Amino acid sequence: GSGNAPQLSLANTYQAGVDLSHYWISEKLDGVRAYWDGERLTSRGGKPILPPAWFTVGFPRQPLDGELWM
Repeated sequence: GSGNAPQLSLANTYQAGVDLSHYWISEKLDGVRAYWDGERLTSRGGKPILPPAWFTVGFPRQPLDGELWM
């Protein structure tokens, strides 16, 4: 990994009693893990992901962690 790699949670087994209303979740697809820091996308390993400008229009200023796929 890179020194610029974001600190991301890894998948875990669901534990009964966890309040899922505190999480944004989606189905698991086979894509590329990406982290949005409010301004830029990076890979799990910290490498820049350079999408076209139209792709991130409307993205929130808050950090998001998810999967890019097509």
